[in-house]
Amino acid sequence: MVSLVFFQFIYIIYGFYPKRDTLSGIAHSSLFGKSFRINETEDTSALFLFRILFRAFKNIKLRSGRQMDFSEDDDTNVAFLDSDPKSITYRKYYIKNYTGKNVNKTIFRSEAFFFVNKWQAIKTAINLFLYTLLIYPVYLFNKNQRAAIALTIYELAENNHFISEVKRLNIKKLYIFCIYEKDTNVLYLLLKKTGVRVVKISSDGPLLLWNKLLLTDELVVSFSYQMEEAAYMKDTIIYSAIYHWGPEMIEETKNRYPERGKIKEFAYNSIGFYSTASWIRNRKQQLKRGVSIPENEIRILTWLNQYLECKPQLKLLIFLHPKEKKESNYDELLNWYSQFLGNSRWEFAPIEKPTSSMFDEVKLGVGYYSTVLLERDYYGFETLMSPIGMNDFPIPSSSMDSKCVYNEDNFIKKLDFIYS
Repeated sequence: MVSLVFFQFIYIIYGFYPKRDTLSGIAHSSLFGKSFRINETEDTSALFLFRILFRAFKNIKLRSGRQMDFSEDDDTNVAFLDSDPKSITYRKYYIKNYTGKNVNKTIFRSEAFFFVNKWQAIKTAINLFLYTLLIYPVYLFNKNQRAAIALTIYELAENNHFISEVKRLNIKKLYIFCIYEKDTNVLYLLLKKTGVRVVKISSDGPLLLWNKLLLTDELVVSFSYQMEEAAYMKDTIIYSAIYHWGPEMIEETKNRYPERGKIKEFAYNSIGFYSTASWIRNRKQQLKRGVSIPENEIRILTWLNQYLECKPQLKLLIFLHPKEKKESNYDELLNWYSQFLGNSRWEFAPIEKPTSSMFDEVKLGVGYYSTVLLERDYYGFETLMSPIGMNDFPIPSSSMDSKCVYNEDNFIKKLDFIYS
């Protein structure tokens, strides 16, 4: 199985496939694409590839085998794949909520560098070293994609782990989460060669943000808008069946809003601003990985302040991003938002409560863009976004396009209509 993965990666990296092989072409493009795991500020000089190799060597560790207990009603030929075990409870609930089946067999990306004996570890190290030597010419001549190519060293080891586990557990159907990882299309090709049916489960964001190139047998989407995206990109989002389930974290909110869009009585004069913490991302130089910059949110806050000055009966509730809750203190938050909101009526939503549990506490939710706004819209609460400069979102004339504004006049008109 190691050789299967090794040669598949070489085949895709070098583009040895015929031009008519559309699936391999999509896998090639995604493998050379963007990733959350790439540090874009790092120096990708000629020797960077070998620095990544030695980092991978350092990750190799020995440990005893992971014991797995399966209940009697477990679907034993089915498993799910995720990045790490942290969300295992949510994933199991998510699958059972929509399929009625218990899926307890798991495969995690984070376990790819753990081995039960020294010989396996040594074989992996040799495998990665040979792979690095073979892809070095591709790395040298693709200067703009060097970071993406270097990351394939990790992805090779991880895919070896995936295929090995699928064989060991006798898996015939695999649910895959975190499909924004750029190697998941290569993984699809590998799984098809081993006779596994693949179900990819989208995250809560737009498909076109991280998954405009997507190969799967079955596609599960979180929001109906993603079905529009899949139809819009039918040449590069390829599947045989598509299903609309719901938000990834539905376990937390499934019974929270029994009546769609019904707000609490005190919420009629409230507006909610949903932050992306762009100012903190800017401070930590993480903006290239996200979709927002501080200027985008400052623009919306300025519009809100001007509107609140004319509508003193309204109150603004700011829903902080988890980064703001973890990486800022109250004085810093107060100073940042006071610059743009001044003496308007505003306050922070309770930071101890999950934002998704407070959709019914404001009549309208506004923001640049965030998955929590998409989740708010899913439950029928009025939502307004202003994604100026955001590529591929929304699709023109789509259901989401009517919930977006791009200038102050339209923003004010929307608010006047809602609060008239």
